[in-house]
Amino acid sequence: MLIKVRSRGRITLPKALREAMNIKLGDLVTLTPVDDFLMIRPATESLSDDDTISVDKSQDFVTIRKEGEQRPAKNAIDSQE
Repeated sequence: MLIKVRSRGRITLPKALREAMNIKLGDLVTLTPVDDFLMIRPATESLSDDDTISVDKSQDFVTIRKEGEQRPAKNAIDSQE
C-alpha cells in the first residue's frame, strides 16, 4: 500500500486499516522504527515513568535506540530475580 506524505510529515491511515486495527478518531498510536521500516500500532497502555527515555540534544538516534532496546531486557532480568 502506497501512502503519500503530506505537509508537516502527515500521513492518512486508510479507512480499511483503521477499521482492521480498531483505531478511532482521537486514539493514540505508537510509531517504532524497525530496521528499514516504520511500525505503527495502536497504543494499548499509557507510558509510565519507567518506560520513558530521557533525550539529551547531544545524543543521536542510534544511542537512544540502543537504550530503548536494552530496557526491555533489563526489565525481564529484574522480574526473574
